Amino acid sequence: MKKILFIVFGLVYATALTFPVQAINLGSDVAKEAATKAGYAADTNQNTLAQIIGRIVKAVLTLTGVMFTALIVWAGNMWMGARGEQEPIEKAKKMIQAAAFGLIITLAAYTISNFAVNAILERATKIQ
Repeated sequence: MKKILFIVFGLVYATALTFPVQAINLGSDVAKEAATKAGYAADTNQNTLAQIIGRIVKAVLTLTGVMFTALIVWAGNMWMGARGEQEPIEKAKKMIQAAAFGLIITLAAYTISNFAVNAILERATKIQ
């Protein structure tokens, strides 16, 4: 019962303290200029593909942060409950390393995609 209570408390705690990922604010001028050059109406008020993709990326990154926090809490609990036994300690260490590696890969992917989107927008809105 304590384990279930701890897991539920950890998940609630992890979701309460996660910060949302901020999407790129293109600004109304940049978006209107890109829409005009692409042949679309600049005053459209519908969701664009970029907004939909941004929301999906935001949700995935938020979920990744929650999963990372839950794995760290779980591994820490496992380590603290090992009572000096080496097998659970090694398992907890591997879990922490795997969670950190996954977080690094996720943040690197976000950074690369953010750079690519900014480069594409810069070229798309450049006056020729």
